Amino acid sequence: LTPFLATRSSCGLGATSNDAVFRLVLPARSRVVAATEGSSFDTVLHIHRGACANMGEIFCDDDGGEGVTSLIDQMLDAGTYFIVVDGFGSASAGEYQLEVTVTAP
Repeated sequence: LTPFLATRSSCGLGATSNDAVFRLVLPARSRVVAATEGSSFDTVLHIHRGACANMGEIFCDDDGGEGVTSLIDQMLDAGTYFIVVDGFGSASAGEYQLEVTVTAP
């Protein structure tokens, strides 16, 4: 995962808080589990596909993990994706933990 550009979300009231974006390159179709359990604030996770993190949102989750943390568990085709750790609304921020697990289908 590599830090990348800021972006917006379709869930979590737009998730306009400060965010961190990471690039994930999958050489083959894989199961990807991204989770923010252990974070200190109300997180939102979204995944984008394409050349730019500001376009192509394909998954978004707000509160799918423990408490107010987020969880995305999806099968993704080979390619480049952007995983965004964001905050609910416009004022959720703090220390976060992002765990991403990639496994063969």
